Amino acid sequence: ELRPLNNAFPSPDVQFVDLTDFFSNVAERVYLDQIHYNERGNEMLAARFAQDVKGYLAQRRRTPSETN
Repeated sequence: ELRPLNNAFPSPDVQFVDLTDFFSNVAERVYLDQIHYNERGNEMLAARFAQDVKGYLAQRRRTPSETN
């Protein structure tokens, strides 16, 4: 289980996103085999990563840096 890792990163510069259940409600095929994603699975993950990074960057712009 990956969820306990969420608290394992004390730095605000390290973001942990648990996508364990990301495909749980997806009916279409997203795997080539038991481990590897197919093109559609990769597209869906890339879109989610982009969304998360954009949100993180927007939050960083609103929050003053602790190092400044």
